[in-house]
Amino acid sequence: MDRFFRIFAGVLMLGFFFIIPRNTFAENQFHVFTVSPFVGGRLMEGNQPADGSLTGGLAVGYNFSEVWSAEGVFSYSPSENAGRDVHIFDVRLDILHHFRPFGPLVPYLACGAGALFAKTEGASSDDDIQFAFGAGLKYFITKDIALRGDIRPILDINIGENGHTPDTYWNLLCSAGLVFQLGTPRETRAYLDTDEDGVLDVVDECLETPPGVPVTRRGCSRDTDRDGVPDYRDLCPGSLEGTVVTAAGCPAPDRGDKDSDGVEDRLDHCPDTPFNLPVNAVGCP
Repeated sequence: MDRFFRIFAGVLMLGFFFIIPRNTFAENQFHVFTVSPFVGGRLMEGNQPADGSLTGGLAVGYNFSEVWSAEGVFSYSPSENAGRDVHIFDVRLDILHHFRPFGPLVPYLACGAGALFAKTEGASSDDDIQFAFGAGLKYFITKDIALRGDIRPILDINIGENGHTPDTYWNLLCSAGLVFQLGTPRETRAYLDTDEDGVLDVVDECLETPPGVPVTRRGCSRDTDRDGVPDYRDLCPGSLEGTVVTAAGCPAPDRGDKDSDGVEDRLDHCPDTPFNLPVNAVGCP
């Protein structure tokens, strides 16, 4: 069995080095299935009826979004206890929360629950409840394939069936493997436009622009007079550069604009210009 794990680990390592270089648009995708073969090691408390051992298995999951996913995990660990073979099977359901999912390097947290089945040669099976939590990291080397590393502390609760003494143990499961994303994503940020302004989220610097508002190529509202107030709510869109303005884009009260022509009183050579009459830079028609 050890030979099997060595071969399995060797295949994974070859995959790490010979898969084509990573794609520019690599990311944790939305609404795809994932398949993750892995190998690693299981460390067990000294009072458990089994020794630490190699482990290997498969995780099959589904990405509900770029951030949230669920995985069903199955692993097998060949161990020993007092010279007798112990076969350990781990079945678990995990929930994963990904951070920074729109790039090649995606860290995540995980938690889950399941069962551990330990069958010692010549003895009855020992069935335990498990609660797992931990963290991991994915590194996408292509659009749909990533390297993966996990570390999971596991609380093993022996409920005392089949003549076994009730007890709790801590295990540590460390693994490395690959992630394959399968299927066609429904949406990813590569072509998502959250505020529907015509600028894709991947380059949009203002993701909450109001509907129907004209925007720049970067997705932000236009500000023609550069006073810091976007045109769609600027009541004085022709303010002179450097003028202190209110939230409505008009000169601040302490600077004054008696005839509301957009030119401060201190600069206005015609302070009584009729309302709405176009003026020049010094406030005259």
